[in-house]
Amino acid sequence: MAIWQNKITETIKHWRQLIVFLRSPDDFLHLHLQPSRIFLREIYTYFIPPLAIRPITVFLRSLILDAPTTAIILAISSFILQAGVWLILGAILPTMVHQFQTQIREREALLITGFASLPLWLSGALFLVPDTAPLSLFFVSRLFVFILALYGAFIAYRAFTVLGVKREACAPILAVFSAAYAVLYFILFVVIGITSHIILFIFTA
Repeated sequence: MAIWQNKITETIKHWRQLIVFLRSPDDFLHLHLQPSRIFLREIYTYFIPPLAIRPITVFLRSLILDAPTTAIILAISSFILQAGVWLILGAILPTMVHQFQTQIREREALLITGFASLPLWLSGALFLVPDTAPLSLFFVSRLFVFILALYGAFIAYRAFTVLGVKREACAPILAVFSAAYAVLYFILFVVIGITSHIILFIFTA
């Protein structure tokens, strides 16, 4: 019982830290971008739980509106979409910033991309609003998702600053980072969407 209480207490602490991070990211980034931090622990603690919000939300929504098979496939697709964008962009970010005479290690690139994705991942709870909801409610929910995604760009900017990227290089790097994120998200959204619909057709035919 004590073990579970400690885990719950620690989980609540981590979520509070995320809230503080969203309000004032600089101090959090200064601490968590340090090389001394354990990389896998950062991922397990701060990335995996928010990353799971949208798949869980999509699963619950689809479970109510559709069959369990549909819910599972859509939830997995949602997870692959978000994780894919994070990992691919994090992998190519060092090469992207190198064009601006800036050096970022792969570890830092994955952390920056992950922290910049946190607002979007947390907004996954809004996907509980189905496509069949009243247009105004659906529009407002997706608008909030878009606004939170834009806030992720600000977090990325602060992360570049914390890492000591020259101020004159931050703006163009951020522009390329944001454009790459949007393009990659769109491409994976289309590819994964088509793939998931093919799988659904096979299982429901």
